[in-house]
Amino acid sequence: MKIGLFDSGIGGIAVLKKLIERFPKFDYLYLADTKRAPFGTKRYKDLKEIVRDDIEILQSFGANLIVAACNTADSVATDMNISIPYISIIDSGVDMIKKEKIGVIATEATVKLGSYAKRLKGKRVVQRSLQNLVSIVEKNMNDKDFIKSVLKKSLDDEIFKCDEVILGCTHFSLVSDIFKEVLKTRVLDPSDRIVEKLAAYDESGSGEIEILVTSNLDSFRKKVQKFGILSDVNLKYRQVDIDEKSHSNIRIVGIR
Repeated sequence: MKIGLFDSGIGGIAVLKKLIERFPKFDYLYLADTKRAPFGTKRYKDLKEIVRDDIEILQSFGANLIVAACNTADSVATDMNISIPYISIIDSGVDMIKKEKIGVIATEATVKLGSYAKRLKGKRVVQRSLQNLVSIVEKNMNDKDFIKSVLKKSLDDEIFKCDEVILGCTHFSLVSDIFKEVLKTRVLDPSDRIVEKLAAYDESGSGEIEILVTSNLDSFRKKVQKFGILSDVNLKYRQVDIDEKSHSNIRIVGIR
């Protein structure tokens, strides 16, 4: 089985890493749609087009199950008719909830769309956008003191009073240990629940891992290497060139 994942950058790699550690025999295909990053500031209509196109690209490369590796993309994907099995990261996060007052820390789009709040009716939900932290993690993931200082300045008292806090952006999963240290409450990483859900499928494949990048492959590869996120596995990188024209869908025009 080939598992397809996609995100605008390195955030979804956090999900991929956990899946590889638990299920090394699956084949994996990760699409980093860096050309259209960040997803978190996009309009609903544009997000739907991105999600549709990225899933189409993954399917064209043989993915037969999609794992949501981006909360923002998943916010619109659950409104779409996806033709192959699809595991939602938002639903996975909701599954983990045990308490009443829930904090959601996510991107601007995920918060505006109320992606978690709509599914947590009956709970007290405190939503906060930390859109600026996405780019900070992309550039400074190893600078824990800096990220910690950003969190302390960005989070308000209401979030600190929550019984549980969902990391509603996979970029934040990469620094989940810092969130736990700062918040001092139960911090939920939805990717942990995704691992549990994937266990329902028979583990088969050759363990091949491919990374598709829609712009500047070398830059993305260096970023992954710099942070050592997947330093213990063999990765195959491919550049996917896409042609974005007005009033038309994005299509694959070349691979190198």
